[in-house]
Amino acid sequence: MCSSDLSYDCFYQDCFSLGVTIFGMAAADYPWYATRNGKCQLWDFYCQRGLQAFLERRKARKGNLKLVEVFSPSLTDLLVGMVEILPEDRLTLGESVFDVELGDKHKSVWDNDWLHEFN
Repeated sequence: MCSSDLSYDCFYQDCFSLGVTIFGMAAADYPWYATRNGKCQLWDFYCQRGLQAFLERRKARKGNLKLVEVFSPSLTDLLVGMVEILPEDRLTLGESVFDVELGDKHKSVWDNDWLHEFN
C-alpha cells in the first residue's frame, strides 16, 4: 500500500480489492494503474490526499464531469470506507471474526446506505 510497514490481513485486503472493483464498475475505468509509490501519479495523489479529494479532482472517462459528480454520496461513502489506506480503518465485509477481536461491532459495508438503495 502507501507504506511498506503495514501488516497484511486477508480480510482487509479483500475489502480493498472489492472497493477497487466497485470503483471500476461505477467509473468504467481503473482508479489507478499501480499501487507502488512513485509508479502512478493517481495512486500517489490518492495516498497523499485520500479518496474524497481524488474523486473531486478526477474526471470521468467520458464527458467532462468529475467523479464526485457521477458517484452518489452513498457510493462515495462506501468506497471511502472500503479503500482506506490503513487496513484497520477500512470497513469489513461483515466477517464475524471482527466482533470477537475488536470487542464491539466493527463497521461493515452492510451498514452503508448504498447497498440498501436498490431494494
